[in-house]
Amino acid sequence: DGMTTVRFELEPRGEGTLVSLTESGYSFSERDVRTCLSCASGWGEALTLLKFYLEHGVTYGPVPERAEG
Repeated sequence: DGMTTVRFELEPRGEGTLVSLTESGYSFSERDVRTCLSCASGWGEALTLLKFYLEHGVTYGPVPERAEG
């Protein structure tokens, strides 16, 4: 019912990187539990797409230009 905090941790693993994601701040209300489950699915998809992009250059739509500065 309030704000959450998302934390990413990157750890070298062999020739790759272990990506850990933690989202905290949910209560045990029915609404928050549903939201947490929905976000968990979304984070899984986002991390899978990131993996495909980093390993194979596969994108889901156009990749925006990187801003200089």
